[in-house]
Amino acid sequence: MRKRTKTPDEVAGDDSVAASSLVRGLEILRAFRATDSTLGNQDLIDRTGLAKATVSRLTYALVSMGYLNYDEAMGRYSIGPSTVSLGYSALSSTP
Repeated sequence: MRKRTKTPDEVAGDDSVAASSLVRGLEILRAFRATDSTLGNQDLIDRTGLAKATVSRLTYALVSMGYLNYDEAMGRYSIGPSTVSLGYSALSSTP
């Protein structure tokens, strides 16, 4: 028997901590727009509605995995190579 796949709304409503963290991490990545070269913590808080501590924890994890880059001099984040790789994979797999 095949495992039932959840819709994005079901995943967002799931009580499991891992799913919640994943959804929130993706919210951080979605906060970046085509016109943004960098965003600071306050920008991410404003755009996602997440708590400051949550944004700090998630950006730390996303930086460590290469999904965000952190510029220490500016104190701001930019999209990292892992995020670009995901986008490239999605684009190259569509006709």
